[in-house]
Amino acid sequence: MANKGLSADVNQGRWGTLLDAVALSPVHLRVVPVGLPEHPSQELLDLVRRIGIQVPQIAALFGVEPTSAPRRRPGRGRVRA
Repeated sequence: MANKGLSADVNQGRWGTLLDAVALSPVHLRVVPVGLPEHPSQELLDLVRRIGIQVPQIAALFGVEPTSAPRRRPGRGRVRA
C-alpha cells in the first residue's frame, strides 16, 4: 500500500507523512516508491536525508546521502559512595 502512496502525483506533504511512517515500519526496507515528485521541496529532501538511514533505498532514488545518527557522548561513570 505504501508503494502506491509514494508516487509522482502525491503532494509533498503527503510524501513526508508516508516517509515518516515507512521509516518506522518493520517492512521499511521493502517499500519502493512507484514514482518521485518532479521537483522535491527542500523540506522533503531534508526529511529524506534525516530518515535515509532507515530507508536507504528511497534516499538513493532522491540522490540524497543520508545523515548519520548523532553519536552519543560517552557518559562519565558515576561515583558511588
